[in-house]
Amino acid sequence: MSLREQLHRFCPDTLALCPAADEPWFWALLDLALLRPHPRPPSIKAVTAVLTVHRIRRLTVDTVRVALQVPPLRVAPGTIAAACAHIALLLPRLRLVHDQRTRTLGARIDR
Repeated sequence: MSLREQLHRFCPDTLALCPAADEPWFWALLDLALLRPHPRPPSIKAVTAVLTVHRIRRLTVDTVRVALQVPPLRVAPGTIAAACAHIALLLPRLRLVHDQRTRTLGARIDR
């Protein structure tokens, strides 16, 4: 399953921030919000840092926090833990592919 499908299973409101779930800033946000021992909405300072580092201006900190504070859907016991574990496995792979694509395309453009 893709990252988008995993998120759609239990927290589809997060997809309003990044519908395709294919941007590095969104992955960093998921690290903060979902991949902790006790998932909770990240602080204002943490969200501001993610948006600033990745130069995201189309969303405000409040918009992001509101989307992350929506309670997850009611699902079978263990579903959220399993989805979060799957997301934790997907994110490093997505980052690797993104970095490789960026470097390869950057080198081609430079040539």
